[in-house]
Amino acid sequence: MDRMRNKLAILLAGIWFPCLLVAGCQKEEIQSYLPPKPVEVKDVPEQRDGPRERMLAAVIPHDDENWF
Repeated sequence: MDRMRNKLAILLAGIWFPCLLVAGCQKEEIQSYLPPKPVEVKDVPEQRDGPRERMLAAVIPHDDENWF
């Protein structure tokens, strides 16, 4: 009974393995596209009448932790 089961397993593997191999070897087409051009960013912001904006931050070490 074990020999018959082994032969059947080998036969099924011999049939299914090539089928899976062929199914996985499909040719993928190469796609190309043109990405949009980046928006031009000005380095210097426009001068306004009001004050310039600032961000203040702090890092406080406390034992093994840092508080931001």
